[in-house]
Amino acid sequence: MKILLSWLNDFVKIDNIPLETLVKKLTGVGFEIDEIINKSKGLEKVISAKITKITQHPNADKLVVCKADIGSDTVQIVTGAKNMKEGDIVALAQDGANLPCGKKIRTGEIRGEKSQGMFCGGDELNINNNIYPNAENDGLLILGPDTKIGEPMAKVLGLDEVVLDVKILPNRPDCNSVIGIAREVAAAFGLKFTMPKLTFKTHNSTKNIKVEVQNKKHCTRYMGVVVENIKNGPSPEFIRKRLILTEHTPHSLFVDITNYVLTEIGQPMHAFDLSKIKGKIIVRDAKKGEKLQTLDGNTYTLNPNNLVIADAEKALVVAGVLGGVDSGTYTTTKDVFLESAIFDGANIRHTKNALGIVSDAGVRYSKGVYNECAELGMRRALNLVDSLGVGIISSVIEDENFGKTKPIAVKSNITNINQTLGLGLNGEQMAQYLNNLGLITTISGKTLSTQIPEYRTDISLECDIIEEIGRSVGYDNLTEGITPTKTIFYGNITLQQQNINTLRLTAAAEGFVEAVNYQFVSPKWIGNFGQDENTHIKLANPIGQEYSIMRKSLLNGLINTLSFNINQGNKNLYLFELGRIYEPKQLPMTELPNEHDNLALVLNADGEDFFSLKQSVDKIGQSLGLTFEYKQAQIDFLHPGIAAEVYLYNKKIGLIGELHPKVSENFEISKKVYVAEIDLSQVLVKNTDAKTGKAPDKLPLIERDLAFVVGKDIPAGNILSSAKKCARNEISDVFVFDVYEGSQVPANKKSIAIKFFIKQNENTLTDSEINAVMNKIIEAEQRDNKAELRV
Repeated sequence: MKILLSWLNDFVKIDNIPLETLVKKLTGVGFEIDEIINKSKGLEKVISAKITKITQHPNADKLVVCKADIGSDTVQIVTGAKNMKEGDIVALAQDGANLPCGKKIRTGEIRGEKSQGMFCGGDELNINNNIYPNAENDGLLILGPDTKIGEPMAKVLGLDEVVLDVKILPNRPDCNSVIGIAREVAAAFGLKFTMPKLTFKTHNSTKNIKVEVQNKKHCTRYMGVVVENIKNGPSPEFIRKRLILTEHTPHSLFVDITNYVLTEIGQPMHAFDLSKIKGKIIVRDAKKGEKLQTLDGNTYTLNPNNLVIADAEKALVVAGVLGGVDSGTYTTTKDVFLESAIFDGANIRHTKNALGIVSDAGVRYSKGVYNECAELGMRRALNLVDSLGVGIISSVIEDENFGKTKPIAVKSNITNINQTLGLGLNGEQMAQYLNNLGLITTISGKTLSTQIPEYRTDISLECDIIEEIGRSVGYDNLTEGITPTKTIFYGNITLQQQNINTLRLTAAAEGFVEAVNYQFVSPKWIGNFGQDENTHIKLANPIGQEYSIMRKSLLNGLINTLSFNINQGNKNLYLFELGRIYEPKQLPMTELPNEHDNLALVLNADGEDFFSLKQSVDKIGQSLGLTFEYKQAQIDFLHPGIAAEVYLYNKKIGLIGELHPKVSENFEISKKVYVAEIDLSQVLVKNTDAKTGKAPDKLPLIERDLAFVVGKDIPAGNILSSAKKCARNEISDVFVFDVYEGSQVPANKKSIAIKFFIKQNENTLTDSEINAVMNKIIEAEQRDNKAELRV
C-alpha cells in the first residue's frame, strides 16, 4: 500500500515526527515498510530561474548564451534550446546536480563560454504532462509566469513528498487505505485520529435509479445515488497530484474521485453515465456465454460464476473487477450514477483470475472490504462532489444492505494477558492501549470487555486482544527478562521433523541438490507421464493453468525442474525433493484428501545408472536404520525391465527405475533419467535414537566380486537377498555393479555381477576362510536362483 505522508497528515498530525521515527514505530507495531520513496530524488539542486538575457554564442551558430536570475545571484548558461525567450521562467540544474535521467551537471566551458549549469526539459526531470503542463514538449520546460524565482523544483512540481510502501498482511484488509494506516499511526504515537469529511448537501431529483440485487450471497450491500449536472473536466490539482504520487493515472473528475476514495477510504467505487442505464440497476449472475466489452478494450465471455452489474437490457460491469464500455463517464456525460458496493471476495478473486483481469478494485475486493466501508466511501465521494461544486446530489440514496453484522464483544483476562506477554500491566493501562486502537474497552474486576469495530475483522478471540496489547507495547519491549517466572522456554522438533532433517542431510551427502516446487502441478506435466488429470484434485481458484492441480506425486514437478535445468545448459544433475502430496479419497471430493510426505530423487548424469540411484536410496534408508527391499514391477511411466517397487516390512512404500523414454521425450530430455519416490508415512515414524552403534572394524574389509548367469526373469534383488541371507555374519555389504545381456551369455539368460565385502573381526582371514565364504554364496545362488558361476 502506497501511503503519501502529506495525505496521512490530513488524519493524524505527523509534521513533527522524524521520518526514521515514524518508520521504526510502524514496523514495531507490525507494519513492515518495503520502501521509502523520496519523490524529490534527483531534484535536490534544481531550481526555478528567470532568463533575463539571450545572446548568440560567439563560437557556435547553434548555441546561445543566457543570463539567468536565480533569486540570490545571476548565472550564465550555454544552451542549444530554441523554445525559450527572455522573461521565461525555466528549470535550472546547478553545479553538482545528479538528475533523475542520470545526467551529472558540473560548471564548465562550452566552446569557450562559461556555463554554470543546465536548463532542463521534462525528460531530464523524468516528469510527464500529468506532473506539469507541457512537460513532454520538446525543448525546455517553461514554468508558469507566477513561479517564484529560486524555488526548489521539487516544490514547484509538487514532488517534495515522501511515500511509504507499507506491506499489509492478509489479516488486516482495513489498512489497505490511508485512514487505516492513520488509525495505526495515531494509536502508536498516542495522537488524535480525525475522520475524513463526510457531510454533503442533497436536492430532490426525478432521475433516481432503482436497484435490484438478485445474488445476495455475492453482493451483500449495494449503494447508489444520482448526481446531476456534473462538471466532468480535469480534477483539481490536489486530487491529481495525490493520485499521481500514489501511482494512479488521472483521467477525468468522477473517475479520479472514485480512485481517490479507493486510496483514502479503501472502498472501490464506480461512476456510470446515467444516460446509458436502461430501466434499473440489476446485480445478477452472468448468463452462460454472455459477452461484455470492457473499458480496457477487450471482450470477455462470461459464465454464471461471474457476477455482473446490469440494466434491464444488458450487462454493464464485471462486478468488482472492471467496467464495460457502456458504463464509463466522459466529458459529454451530464449525469452520473455513483456505485459503492460490497462483493464477496472469493467470487471476485475467482472471476478476475479466470478472466485474467488485474484491477485495483479486484485486488481490494479479493483482500476483503467490510460492510460499513461502502457507506463510508459513498459519503466521502459525495462530500468531494459537494465541496468541489461539480454536481447536484439526489436526496434518494439506494442502499440494499444484506451484510449487517452484530457488534462483537471479546472478553479477556488481565492475568492471562500479563502471563502470555510477560508484562505487569494493570487493567487501566491495557484498556488505554486498546482504546487508542479504536477498540473500546471497559474493565470489570480482572476482565476486559472490548467492543470490536466492524473494520477489525481479524479480532474475535482473547488471543487477538493479547496480540493487540503486545504490539502496542512494542515487540522489542517484550523480553525474556520480564517474564513473571523468569523462565526461558526452548523449542524442540518432533520425531518426524528429526527424521526429515536426517533424510535431507543424507540425500545431500549423496550428492543430490534439493529442489523446492509448488504443491500445484500442470495438467501438461501429468499428461507427459501418461496419467489422467481427472484423477487429481483440481483447484477452484488456480493462480494459472500451469499450477491448477494438486500433486499426487513429486515426480511430475521434479522432472519438469530437471528439464528446465537441462534446457538452461546444466549437466550431470542430481536432484531431490521432500514435500507433501495429496491423494483424494474420492472425486468429486466430499472430504479432505489423504496427505503425506514423500521423498523423490532424480538422476541424470554421465556414468550413472539404476544401481547408482539404488545405492543412494539404500544409504538414505540406512540413515534411519532401515533396510529397503526391491521387487521387479511394471510401472507405466518407467522403462520396462528397469523398474522396481520399494518395500519396507513387506509393505510397498515406493518405486525406483529408469524413466520411460517416451516420458523423457515428452519433457524434451535426451539422456537417460533414473527416478525414485518413497512414501515417508512409515519411514518417518522410525525412532532414530533407538539405533545401536558398534566400534569400527579393527581390520580392513576384504573385497570380492562374483558374476552369475541366471534366467532373464530373475531380479537382481533375488541375487542380493540370497547372498545376504546365507552370509549375514560374514559380509558387511553387497551390491550389484553390472548386468549384462548379449552374445557372451546364452539366450534368455543374463549376467549379474555382485561386489561384497567380507569382515575380518579379530584375526586376519586366510585364503581358505575367504574361499569358504565365497563358496557359501555360490551354493546359495545355485540353490535359490538356479544360478551358474560365470568365469
